[in-house]
Amino acid sequence: MKIIAHRGNLNGPNFLTENSPDQINLCISKGYDVEIDVWYIDENFYLGHDKPIYKISFSYLLERKEWLWIHCKNQDALYKFNNLGYRSNIDYTDDLKNSRVILMLGCSDTWGRFVEYNKIYSELVQQQMPDSVVVNMSVPGGSPDQITRLGVQTISYLKSAITDVCMFWPGFSLREFVSKSFKSGTYILDQDNVPYKDWWDHIDWVSNNYNYQKNKILIESICQAHNINYYDLIVNREDTVVPFDYIPNGPETVFGEVSHCAMANYFYKKINKQASLFESTK
Repeated sequence: MKIIAHRGNLNGPNFLTENSPDQINLCISKGYDVEIDVWYIDENFYLGHDKPIYKISFSYLLERKEWLWIHCKNQDALYKFNNLGYRSNIDYTDDLKNSRVILMLGCSDTWGRFVEYNKIYSELVQQQMPDSVVVNMSVPGGSPDQITRLGVQTISYLKSAITDVCMFWPGFSLREFVSKSFKSGTYILDQDNVPYKDWWDHIDWVSNNYNYQKNKILIESICQAHNINYYDLIVNREDTVVPFDYIPNGPETVFGEVSHCAMANYFYKKINKQASLFESTK
């Protein structure tokens, strides 16, 4: 029989401590399982019953998964995460070294915000290629630098198990900046979260092109060194010829099911050496 501490309460309701990380840790240390309320907002996890209060990392949940019973408080919190925190219905373990792996890299466009799991493009490719294992290593908010580093690290670990790498490039205006007083990724929409006031005056098409080319050369060369096929895709959101379907996400937009279907068709044809142009199915 399991005894579960509801919201981390041990002696009746306590609105001052329930759902707090310290209270959850206390319950676990005393041998109890804990029911917690989890929110996922703007790519961050929070604890709280009526509203998000305590910001936590995904690793906080992973490290305590054996004792947690999670009540998802909003739709985004229902996303399926695996053992490494990626959006997948399978765990990424050493067993992948004995598989035929197709590696998908990208940001939230690849991760598939607001799109059901079985309709994101990596899963659509998986459905068409059951003899392979599609590994989606996308990171919401990931920059070209971050995604490329992640690709290089994964290739270095899995090596010959990877047959194909599919890169959906994040926006090139995203920069990573680290100093003694500032550490963040900055988007074109950020006006306040910048290392200095005239930051965006120095980000133009020339620097964007450099940001893209240096990472493309790196990931291509690593793939070539390991005899891995490499394919990539860049989507111009301002293109009015191709009718993408967009879902509002604050000041930005994310791709909907129609666009994910088109991206799946594009990469599936690339992997299978078929003529492939990116086209919407809308």
